Amino acid sequence: FFRLRFSSPSASLEAHTLEMAARAASLLLILAVSLLLGSPGDGLVHLRGASPRHRRTQDPAPSVTQYCDVQSMYLMNQAANGAANIKASQANLTAYLEVNLNGGVNPAGFSYPGFFPLFNTGAAPVFAKLWGAPWKVVWGPAAYVVTDPPEGFACSAMYVAYSASTRTYVVGIAATNPQSIYDWVFHDFNVFPVLAVPFHLLSSWMQGTIAEPANPKPTGPNIDPTATLSAATALGIWDLVMNLKSTGILPGTTTRSSTAMNIATFLNRCQDPQHTLIFTGHSLAGALSPSLAAALYPYGGG
Repeated sequence: FFRLRFSSPSASLEAHTLEMAARAASLLLILAVSLLLGSPGDGLVHLRGASPRHRRTQDPAPSVTQYCDVQSMYLMNQAANGAANIKASQANLTAYLEVNLNGGVNPAGFSYPGFFPLFNTGAAPVFAKLWGAPWKVVWGPAAYVVTDPPEGFACSAMYVAYSASTRTYVVGIAATNPQSIYDWVFHDFNVFPVLAVPFHLLSSWMQGTIAEPANPKPTGPNIDPTATLSAATALGIWDLVMNLKSTGILPGTTTRSSTAMNIATFLNRCQDPQHTLIFTGHSLAGALSPSLAAALYPYGGG
C-alpha cells in the first residue's frame, strides 16, 4: 500500500511493495490456519512453534486481539470486492457492496452483519480487531458497470473509510472481477508497449479535468517525463476517478452530502496536515492503488 500525509511539505509517497507482499503472504497463511484451528490468535500461536499433535489445543483467550496496520489494510482491500461475481444493475451492485461493508439486507434478500461491524469489534473467537478501529465508511461505496459492451458485472468498485483514532483515511479498491470480460481485457491484458501512456501527461490531464484538483500546484508535476504506464492501468484510473461517484461525509459533518462527487473532489475537501491517506488494493488494484495515488498527488502529500 501507499501512504500520503496531506499538506506536509516534506511528505512523499512511501512505497511498501516488498514488505506488503511478504506480510500479505504471511497473513494469508495465518488466515488459512485460523480457519482450520479456530481463531486468529490460535493460528498465530501455533505458527510460532506448536507441534502438530498440539494444534487442537485451545488457548484460554485469543492471543491476538488486533491486526497490525498492514494486515488491516489487506483485509480492507478485500472488503472492496463485495460486488464481485454478481450480475445486477449498477444500483444493485452498489447496494451489495454497501451491505458487504456495513451490514444489512442485500438486494437478494439475504442478511449480512457487515465487514466493519465484525472487524471493528473483533467478534471473538473468529475475528480480531482492525488496527485503528472503529472505521466508518465516509465515501461510497461505488460500483461501475460498463454499458458498451453491456455485461452487468462491476468492473470497478471503491470506497473510503476513516479512523478517528488514527486520523487516517483508507481508499479501498476492488480487484479484478472474475466475471467481467471488460475487466480482464481492458483493465488487465491491455499492456502492449505501443499503447503505453506517458504518466506525467495522464496526471496533468487528470488534474485539469476533475472538478477540484486533488493537489493543485503552480509548477509541473514531480514525475519523470520518461515514465509510462500501460493503457490498462490508465483506463483503470479513468474509471475510478471519472465513472465512480458517491455522496460522502465531509470533515466537520455527521451526515452525507446532498450531491455525489468523485474520489478526487472528496479527498481534496478532506485535506488536513494531521491526517494520513492510504490507498490499498491487491491483484489488479495492486497496480491501480499506487498509480491512482501518484496521479492524484504527483507531488506526494504536499
